[in-house]
Amino acid sequence: MTKLKKDEIESKKDVIKLKNKEFQIVECIGRGGFATVFKAIHGEESVAIKKISKEDAKWSKHEPFVKQEIDIHKKLDHPNIVKLHDVVMGNDAIYLILEFCEEGSLDDYLKNQAYCKEEDVYYIFKQIVDGVQYLHSDSIAKNHRVGYRECDDTCKEHHC
Repeated sequence: MTKLKKDEIESKKDVIKLKNKEFQIVECIGRGGFATVFKAIHGEESVAIKKISKEDAKWSKHEPFVKQEIDIHKKLDHPNIVKLHDVVMGNDAIYLILEFCEEGSLDDYLKNQAYCKEEDVYYIFKQIVDGVQYLHSDSIAKNHRVGYRECDDTCKEHHC
């Protein structure tokens, strides 16, 4: 995880500069409570950049859970789970540089299908089960359970 000073992060309309790398913003592909996800290009590579705002009034309640999620995500290495390439800590936001899925999300895929063949459903379900099985393996599950056992109602509302 890299920590940057405010003057090391430049945000322009079409470019985000992080750690001396320029990412050309292509489009906003998602927006949540205090995060926005952009498709960006660095050189020849497409990436997703998740910008988690620290300026939200509820940030102090969510910060430990976001940091725990980042720590867990750094350890993940599975073909059915989006890869976390890098984390950049700014004064006003945390930037996650993630693998970009060219085909979009599973939700996007399913919404665009009028009908799914049985073999396609089997293939999708197998990938989901493989990913969940990996997450429940000893090395990942031990780290994951600790945070959720101590989870209060605010955490459960957003993470469980």
